[in-house]
Amino acid sequence: MRALVIGASGGIGAALVAGLTRQGAEVLGLSRSRDGLYITDEASIAEHLDRLSGPFDTVIVATGALA
Repeated sequence: MRALVIGASGGIGAALVAGLTRQGAEVLGLSRSRDGLYITDEASIAEHLDRLSGPFDTVIVATGALA
């Protein structure tokens, strides 16, 4: 399984990355603090997602942002 965790540097995101990795998943984590991904900036989102090679079986957004 391949998983993408957005918000991977926070408490919940980091726990999800660790748990998925323990289960044998290939996990890619993105975050504002480590990668400069700003989820409120469309250009930042496009820039980061364009660098990814999919597909992903699971995508988790663990940013804590309310829309």
